[in-house]
Amino acid sequence: MEYLIVGEDMQTLRVNLKKGETFYANPGHFVRKDNDINMSAQAVGGATGGLVRAFTGTGIFLAEFTANDDGEVALAGILPGKVLQFDLKEGEEILVEHFAYLASTTGNIEIQTVSLGAAFFGGAGLFLQRHKGPQTIFIHVIGGAVETDLDGKLEVQIEPGHLAAFQPSLNYDIKYVGNLRAAVLGGAGLFFANFTGKGKIICHSTSRFAFMSQSGGRR
Repeated sequence: MEYLIVGEDMQTLRVNLKKGETFYANPGHFVRKDNDINMSAQAVGGATGGLVRAFTGTGIFLAEFTANDDGEVALAGILPGKVLQFDLKEGEEILVEHFAYLASTTGNIEIQTVSLGAAFFGGAGLFLQRHKGPQTIFIHVIGGAVETDLDGKLEVQIEPGHLAAFQPSLNYDIKYVGNLRAAVLGGAGLFFANFTGKGKIICHSTSRFAFMSQSGGRR
């Protein structure tokens, strides 16, 4: 299996599969495949996955691509942005905001819930995906990637609509901005995602929720 990320502002992931190999992806990001690649649907997340479908309107199904012979699959984000690749070793994990997930080499995804009220008002979405190594995972960030490495001394707040992925070694919760006037006048929403500990955070440079709101699209 070989991967190639192509493009600049609207990047595409091209995956070359050898006969018998299988690859998994968010079906909403499918662009094309060769005829010798079989595509089927696989539900993930169990009962929690059903809650994701009920609350977000986005089915937590993976597109499973299996190569009957050598061939290629192409995937891309629905908005301008970058594709990031993470090669997880045995024991390594990453948490991905479920709309940022693009594709992975396994279909083993654990769905986690975020605080219900904070997620609604903060715009972070309700669910995160936990991906465990060994595997390779790809995410799509809107605009560009803004990365932050915490050393255990700093505490940072992220506008929830910008959050794409982070390492589970970090402590994460949702905090109220402070008061309604500050939130409204500052245009930052009512909640922040607050992080402490050691690890990496990956953010969208453009909030997906703000982008969709301005363009009249659905969150």
